[in-house]
Amino acid sequence: MTTYEKISVTCYAVSAVVSAITLIVVAVAAILTFSQVRESSRARQLQSAMAIMTYNNSEELRSTRQQIVEHADAINKKLTENPQLSLSEIGTFLDGLSRGHLTLHKLRSHLSSMEQVSVLVLHDLAPDDIIEMVFHRQAKRHWLIALPFINYMRNYYGSNDYMQHFELFVQLLDECRVNNRGLTHRGCSRLKKSLLAGRKQVRRKSGELTPSAEQIASREPLAKTAT
Repeated sequence: MTTYEKISVTCYAVSAVVSAITLIVVAVAAILTFSQVRESSRARQLQSAMAIMTYNNSEELRSTRQQIVEHADAINKKLTENPQLSLSEIGTFLDGLSRGHLTLHKLRSHLSSMEQVSVLVLHDLAPDDIIEMVFHRQAKRHWLIALPFINYMRNYYGSNDYMQHFELFVQLLDECRVNNRGLTHRGCSRLKKSLLAGRKQVRRKSGELTPSAEQIASREPLAKTAT
């Protein structure tokens, strides 16, 4: 082998080693970046969980939940037998029933909190294991208790969008429980995407859910009825 050939072989060998080292460095950097992104995502999820749990355990919300459960039968009977009640009439009924402890504003705030939790869960913005531990029984129970009022508000708005994430969250918990899976299971993760995709598809096709001008004109102003 000539000197030139030896030098060429050596250069090729060095080049191959450098390429291998570069590849290793890139791979390690990618792994570290992925790990940092995952940890950052986990940190955001934990922050969401802490905010949810803090709010969920607030004295006002706990009192509201207690009042809703205590008067659930009377509220549901009233709404079922009188579906044409106005919001102001519902507010007056709740106030008299609970002696001022449960107002229409508090009832709607409680449902809004459940909707917000559901949005976070369905979009993977909260840790599934913690959310499931805290809400797996509470969510279904309060969905069933509040269903007559939810149906009333959907009719009021002329849209099934009201509390729809809450409904999907309860469906997610039910289906995962039936299949003996936790929310962290891959199957449940795929189900989330399927439920959201189904919601999007329905909304695109649901021209009939758009309220008519007559429906809008007949509504009471919310600002006057949120008592």
